Amino acid sequence: MRSVSPCVLMVIASAAAPALGAEAPESYTSVDEVRAIVSEMLADAETRRSLQGEGASLGHDGHFYLGDASGNFRLQISGLLQFRYTLTFRDNTDTAANPALDGDFESGFTASRTRLVFSGNIVEPNLLYKVSGDFYSQGGEFTLQDAWVAYGFENGMLLLFGQYKMPVLWEDVISSWYSLAVDHSVMDAVLGQDWSQGMWLHQPTEHFRWWGGFSDGIRSANTDYNADGADWALTGRLEGKWAGEWSAFDQFTSPPGSEYAGRACIATHWQDGPSRDGGSSDALLGATDADVFVKGDGWTCYAVGAWLHTDDDAQEYDDFAAMVQGGFYIPGTDKWEPFVRYDVVLADHDRPQSDPFNTLAAGVNYYLYGTAAKFTFDVQYFMDATVDNDLVASIANGEPGSRGTRIGLLPTDDASFTLRFQFQIIF
Repeated sequence: MRSVSPCVLMVIASAAAPALGAEAPESYTSVDEVRAIVSEMLADAETRRSLQGEGASLGHDGHFYLGDASGNFRLQISGLLQFRYTLTFRDNTDTAANPALDGDFESGFTASRTRLVFSGNIVEPNLLYKVSGDFYSQGGEFTLQDAWVAYGFENGMLLLFGQYKMPVLWEDVISSWYSLAVDHSVMDAVLGQDWSQGMWLHQPTEHFRWWGGFSDGIRSANTDYNADGADWALTGRLEGKWAGEWSAFDQFTSPPGSEYAGRACIATHWQDGPSRDGGSSDALLGATDADVFVKGDGWTCYAVGAWLHTDDDAQEYDDFAAMVQGGFYIPGTDKWEPFVRYDVVLADHDRPQSDPFNTLAAGVNYYLYGTAAKFTFDVQYFMDATVDNDLVASIANGEPGSRGTRIGLLPTDDASFTLRFQFQIIF
């Protein structure tokens, strides 16, 4: 628990005290009462652990928070800063026909994520909330991400509603500050579900846990109810665990001394919607994935396969993708963690451009203070041309803030590679 600084005390006191030279109305809180409240907060902070909710991380031990002694009200403040340097190398030839291919070398700095998170509980410990946002999107403008309220029942079931990242691809669910590489894979950039608005039920038990949700569909964050997109969307996820604690799967790394943990999962999502504004019918979209996650004393391994089904009345497509990654700490140290990752995106052969897109990535993490402060270096080798795969071409458009640009993938008509150096701090 961090101590409350004199500046914080001055702000609280100034908000509660009357204006200089004016008589204090009875509604104002006296300075002595403010000091008593602050003392109560500090005493409570020293004796309580940070709040954790099943199915959604609500923070990390050691973050600053405010709360009362009863535990009925709590606000925890945390955040993330990721700052990286990226170099991309590509050898394009068809630059006249496709201006997006212009340029063989790009490099520069990016404040890839600057995130603020507010979470806690109100009224009673079982009524939880989380609000978070990031300054990366739209040229530094603040973009809302999580915005939800949840109620935890006595049997462990959680009812959650609001804006939430749907539990489909687990790589997309895990917080970016717990990634093994600098950023997510190409597979996740293409198929990742992102945030959605809706309602979810979650139930954990000793060996199984499940999610069920009804929402506005994939990537429907910050939209109104009449926006183009899905009229209905259903999501389900089932996990089975044969070893370890559920919390072990909240991050990809596994520091030395960690207990052995393993689980397998299957998840599915389906959505549909009618035509709008005289357009053609929206596609029936289905996504199903299965993954296995195993980790132990200083090592970790994760593998996932996914199927995407699209039916837009005129054409049906069945696309596939897979990813496997692993890492280990160098024996005798808890600082250095080399890792390797491979993923492939297989577009349906009926798509105009359907060549496989393969990516190989390798790098190393250096943990200055665990995940709270770490350096990451990796190299990504994109083995194929982005223009030859419609799914990958849709994200590799070179637009600032796009999913492709975020992971270091630019339009290419040949193989390319990217080097990334990143420092992150969690506060």
